[in-house]
Amino acid sequence: MKKKYIIPIIVLTGGPCGGKTTVLQRFIKLLRKMGFTPLVISETATIIIAREQKKNIVLTNLERQRQIAKYQIAQEKKYLMKAEKLVEQGKKPVIICDRGLIDNKAYCTVEEWKILQKEFPALKDKHLFKRYHGGIFLVTAPKQYYRTDNNTSRNESTHKHAKKVESATLLVYEQMLNLHRIRNNGGRDKKFLKAETVLINHIKRLDNIK
Repeated sequence: MKKKYIIPIIVLTGGPCGGKTTVLQRFIKLLRKMGFTPLVISETATIIIAREQKKNIVLTNLERQRQIAKYQIAQEKKYLMKAEKLVEQGKKPVIICDRGLIDNKAYCTVEEWKILQKEFPALKDKHLFKRYHGGIFLVTAPKQYYRTDNNTSRNESTHKHAKKVESATLLVYEQMLNLHRIRNNGGRDKKFLKAETVLINHIKRLDNIK
């Protein structure tokens, strides 16, 4: 009997200016080379903030996080359905989330998060960490390489602020069992190679690679 393919759902997260955009491009190239079909869910916060800027409106933080959560949940459901259809066609999809639902918590107060958890059952701890098979956390680039001009939605104007956000994000991910933090040791290229190795190991763990 043919073995059932398990659709890997991996979240790529980390501190601001950690190299996610570059790593995503490398992941796509690597997965295709290995015979997988990569499906990337774009960063929801960037999309929602861009809408605010386009419409020249400013949402309260709670409303912004509400919209982010709602959109993220819908996108993950949509991409999972798409992946299931690809499996039926004999393909091997891998879903990569450019940040996950867990990230929202880092940008909420305790009270805001409680409100969102009541509105969205998917945000409750017993469901939240079961949505993803693994996580890859890229730390913020060293101070001399930190930049904001490559992302108009980035609010962290200083490296110090970025490291503070990084710490807050890492804290909300502490309950994820299969989270791997990729540091800057050895430079950018080594950092990106480590991320690729972790991705492959996540897929192997699901027994999708012989």
